Amino acid sequence: GPADDPDQDGFPNILEYALALNPNSSDSRNVLPKPTLLRSNGQTYISFTYRQPKNTPPDLTYQVTASSAVAPWQGSMAGLEASAPLDKGDYVEVTVKAVVPSAGDASGFIQLKIIKNVP
Repeated sequence: GPADDPDQDGFPNILEYALALNPNSSDSRNVLPKPTLLRSNGQTYISFTYRQPKNTPPDLTYQVTASSAVAPWQGSMAGLEASAPLDKGDYVEVTVKAVVPSAGDASGFIQLKIIKNVP
């Protein structure tokens, strides 16, 4: 089922499906979505990169939101832009970045929510 983990790597089947992983082969933590600081034109932007199947599963919705605080999460997609999916062979990689550069001691949080659509 969706919560099973046959390869015992700590990733349930639903996450393996959403991130284009193999549920029968143990995966490294390196495949998890990762926040980064992206440098462009002398500016620094908060960004977030995740993988998904080449053909986005119709039963899943990928939602990246940003918030100034973890609790309570006040996530919004405003101020974020997604790159075109980058073909990585067996999957694509999507990077979402803030449209406004980070300044000085600014802080914030980015979250990927994968939603199972109800038929």
